[in-house]
Amino acid sequence: MKPIQYYIGILSVLGYVYCLPVVGQVEDKVVRKGNPRLEYTDVKTGRSPEGKMFTVSFNIVESINRLKTQEIVYIYPSLVSSDGNIRTTFSPLCISGKKRYKVVARKEKLGGNPGTLLPVKDIRSSRDLREPGISVREALPFERWMASGHLLLREEVYGCAECGKGVSQLNIPVTGIDLFGPEDYKYIFYTPEKVEIKCYEEEFDCKVTFKSAQHGLLLGFGKNQEELARLDDFVSKGLRIKGARLREVHIMGYASPEGEFSYNKHLAERRTHTLSYYVLSKYPQLKKASIYEIEGVGEDWKGLENIINVSSLAYKDEILSAIKRHHTDVAREAAIRSLDGGKVYAELLSTIYPTLRRTVFHMEFDVRPYTDDELEEMFITVPGCLSQYEMYRLAQQYVEQGKNPVNIYKKAYEQFALDPLAALNYANALLKYEKDADKALMILDTVKSDSRSVYPMAIAHSMKGDWRKAEELLKKDMEPRE
Repeated sequence: MKPIQYYIGILSVLGYVYCLPVVGQVEDKVVRKGNPRLEYTDVKTGRSPEGKMFTVSFNIVESINRLKTQEIVYIYPSLVSSDGNIRTTFSPLCISGKKRYKVVARKEKLGGNPGTLLPVKDIRSSRDLREPGISVREALPFERWMASGHLLLREEVYGCAECGKGVSQLNIPVTGIDLFGPEDYKYIFYTPEKVEIKCYEEEFDCKVTFKSAQHGLLLGFGKNQEELARLDDFVSKGLRIKGARLREVHIMGYASPEGEFSYNKHLAERRTHTLSYYVLSKYPQLKKASIYEIEGVGEDWKGLENIINVSSLAYKDEILSAIKRHHTDVAREAAIRSLDGGKVYAELLSTIYPTLRRTVFHMEFDVRPYTDDELEEMFITVPGCLSQYEMYRLAQQYVEQGKNPVNIYKKAYEQFALDPLAALNYANALLKYEKDADKALMILDTVKSDSRSVYPMAIAHSMKGDWRKAEELLKKDMEPRE
């Protein structure tokens, strides 16, 4: 190991010429520049595992400028803040050369004044400097300024009267101390409000096809059998949801926007009634809903606009402009037909318009609260029926069982995106259980105006190694809130 002087340098302090005696050292009247008589190795500064204590340890061994046999050296260790305004001193140390040690010990034994600043029993002999040397360890309550301070080791060497007093000191920077580390992290999970009755809704786009200008339901036409099977599955599953009571049913028929508007609306209405008769014949309990409503909406210009918005059609902007610029179906259709000699309209007829001809089944339920024993089953089958509070309870169950709850908090975040508690809990789960600081910061960014996001942000930046940003956020977190 290289001596500590190799990488920190020695700040030798020239004293002033005083004629004042030092207590116990009346023969040493001249303060002179001194070379350090000792070498300090294995210097370590750190925090205790729980983060409450600051620790300093080092070994003292002989240096190339050996302590002379008649010399005695006092070492004054202290911890100094970066601006020099705060200083904490440790217990001083004293090491004596062989001859000086014998003289001091003899004086004390004979009842005289040994002339030392420390009791003789605390003075170490230079023989103790042989490997492994003299080990020193100190600890004191941790304060934040200590992380950026430095360890100061001041030596005062006294010899014969002609030699004077030598003073030298070493400044050793404190490094590697996290001001805010894993031992400081506190993950806060917020309890959402409990609700007695929840609202749950489901929607299904039924693409049953009809013959042109007709509204009779033909099971063998097109893919109707497959589509009706999907409709049956949707309705039957909804009616079997545990703890759910059907409140509303809405059936809405849409047509593609070609042809005459009133005719399309009337045709959509008749087709909607046809599908309503079909589902009621299989599921008469649908009529028990407080609201059972059938509506022929007609031409679905809004649906067309939404599809065009996310498409890559060559005339996308022109189609959207035609829809926004004109306010009647006739004017809109004429404007679209005129694009590129009718080719754009032909492409819409073959690729997009068929998806607009549909019947939407919408069901709404009132859902009772679930017991703790039911929560996992409902999360797996119909998570939308769970309140945010129930997901929070399930996450707690997972933790108690030693399972990772992150997916539950993630689902709560997706389902209750407008509630900041969902984001805060999900971010804290990412930090605590997966140490995923990057994803947590992305989630917290959505609620950064909420003061409760500051502390988990500090944890995330600390995990990423940016302790300065973490400290900045911690200071902000400690500021009084309005």
